Amino acid sequence: MPSEEVEAGSALPPDEPAPVLGLEEPVAAQTPEAEPEELEEPPPEPIAMHPGGPDLEIARRVPTGAQPKSVTVSPDGSRLYVCNFGFANRRNVFVYETEGLQQVGRIDFPGNAVEVAVSDDGQTLYISNFGRGLIEIVDAITFEVRGEVEVDNNPKWMVIDQARELLYVSNWSSRSVSAVDLRGREAVRRLHTGRRPRGMALLGDGTLMVGAMWDHRLQVYAPGSTEPDRELPICENPRHLVLSPDGSRLYVSCSGDDLLRWIDPRTGEVLGEAPTGDNPRTIDISRDGRWVAIADFTGSTVTVVDTVAMTHRTHELPRTKQIVGLAVAPGEELRVYATSWLTNQLLELRPAATG
Repeated sequence: MPSEEVEAGSALPPDEPAPVLGLEEPVAAQTPEAEPEELEEPPPEPIAMHPGGPDLEIARRVPTGAQPKSVTVSPDGSRLYVCNFGFANRRNVFVYETEGLQQVGRIDFPGNAVEVAVSDDGQTLYISNFGRGLIEIVDAITFEVRGEVEVDNNPKWMVIDQARELLYVSNWSSRSVSAVDLRGREAVRRLHTGRRPRGMALLGDGTLMVGAMWDHRLQVYAPGSTEPDRELPICENPRHLVLSPDGSRLYVSCSGDDLLRWIDPRTGEVLGEAPTGDNPRTIDISRDGRWVAIADFTGSTVTVVDTVAMTHRTHELPRTKQIVGLAVAPGEELRVYATSWLTNQLLELRPAATG
């Protein structure tokens, strides 16, 4: 897997896989006097999935900047924000119209961009500046930077708690999540996490769930907590988390297992899983909760899971290499946007024409 490098050539920490876990020490044999251990009930088998579902094809393909790390859809579905991770200090984010994929703007600042989070009203963008340990606060109309907030090293994913006016930021190299006060524009709390925190999901009561990739578990934080209240072993290298619209399911991309797995976020019970392509990373869900799309980085594919028909299909994408960013468009028609890391492209995927 390539290191994440900026255009100026300064190497940044690579997004490498976790070290291989060692075997546990053997358990000593019980003495004849010892009481036998009571076996736990095995967990229920996850819901079976079947191959199938719509066949997607590339409907549009446009160039981006260097190493397009992510693509984000505006709340009204009219615009896309693509972070050009490989550009340093300029041309950090390209803005496209969703209809026709015409570029309509760009955002420039010192450093390099990883992800974009958009306020509910669509007026403000929050952009993680990986190299400088900052969150850029940007006017979504003028594309001007209105402020910066210092967080920990190598910020990546963000989730907005609009009700409590907080922005949570996972800091890839710091074993932490920063809680940023959006009104005061400052980090007010530091949540301690496991190794390589990345994906996060926010429950309705303010509970935060964080994927600690290198510890292969989810960490659960009650509102206001700085230490996890619960930890859930989930899979190998849980990378991205997405909550279903009704809050009943938490979807997790398991990068080391080539799986999408979903659980009950309250109990941790595994509800289902579906195979993906090689090394699934970013995932997104349609607003009705039916479709979950997954960017398979190493496989250069996109997998789509139909949570109603319980089907999965992995789509080959010709002339791409390393699909990394992904977003599902709002609306009734299934439409997926994806970015190709090494061919510098933004793709629009739609169901193939039949007949």
